[in-house]
Amino acid sequence: MRVASAATGIKKSYCIPGVPMTTITSANKKSPILDIVENHLIPRAQQTGATHTVVMPVRADNKQLPLGIRVEKATLKGDRIPVKHLRTAGHMSVQIAAWPQIALCEEGVPFFLYVIAGTATMQIGTQLLTCPEGNFIFIPPGLSHPNGQRPYNKDQQLCSILWIRRCGRGLRCWISHSKNAQNFRPGYGETIYFYHEQILHVFDAMCDELMLRQTGELYHHGIQFFLQLMRREIRADRAYNIPVARGRQIDKTKLHPLDDHPLELAVEYIQAHLAEPLTLEKVARYTHMSRASFAKLFHQYTGKTFLEYLQHKRMEQACTYLRETSWTVNSVAELCGYASESGFYRFFLKHQGMTPLSYRRKNAHSI
Repeated sequence: MRVASAATGIKKSYCIPGVPMTTITSANKKSPILDIVENHLIPRAQQTGATHTVVMPVRADNKQLPLGIRVEKATLKGDRIPVKHLRTAGHMSVQIAAWPQIALCEEGVPFFLYVIAGTATMQIGTQLLTCPEGNFIFIPPGLSHPNGQRPYNKDQQLCSILWIRRCGRGLRCWISHSKNAQNFRPGYGETIYFYHEQILHVFDAMCDELMLRQTGELYHHGIQFFLQLMRREIRADRAYNIPVARGRQIDKTKLHPLDDHPLELAVEYIQAHLAEPLTLEKVARYTHMSRASFAKLFHQYTGKTFLEYLQHKRMEQACTYLRETSWTVNSVAELCGYASESGFYRFFLKHQGMTPLSYRRKNAHSI
């Protein structure tokens, strides 16, 4: 199933999750993100990448917005709640504040987006942005943006967005989907992690230019170079595929709406964010419950305290990575949310009775 693109004139072979892409073969499944990079982003950047980049917030005197872009005034309703009790390890990005009433959050890292299909409508700061497919969006650090709890489309059509942001010592890249007033989690292969130093430097330099609102020749060459590096890393199998939580994915036979049980949502949220700093307070806030109520109900639901459950899931994920990949122990530790390799070694030895490398030698599959 292909998404039509009469507006941009760019070939689109991106397929809705759950429907096989024509480029996938039984011998070699092509990454959905690689497909988007090759057939959407690189052609778009080569043609009009600079002129189709919206730097937020949009200035009042900006008269050269891309065709179809609309910016309206919006209000930050409710209280700004500072996010506390999160680890502040230098290599991890954390949420700074939240506006629960309007499902916005504020983070200390920049976000770079591309609207793949449909028209995205989202509040960013005190502006309501309507952005059709084929456009890049840059959100600087400290500017409030959607937290993923509300759909991005105002109509019944599919809206798909590619998100890129700094995460730890790498880049996290994922695809979000909205359809029929519902949000859906990324499908298989739609959340990946880049760790190569060169791609990080280029991304940081590109964001520095956009922070200065410079979208000239340097940015134009920078975005093309960055996308070529993305393609190279995925093709060379140097980009990690991050497993996502079950449920609420776009599927041919079943849709999972937003009104799932709050504890089920919490479990899914934990699984999808193991690589990030997670606290009881943060997950309780995600489910719109008080800390005390969430702790009590979570223990009843899972049979474990929040910390016990989180440690169990991280260790379970680490064992999977050690068995099924050749990634370094340091990479496994970071992708499972451990602040340091030495701390991961001690925790692994305590719970598994052997070191991570010993576990890999004993249990590794053919890689």
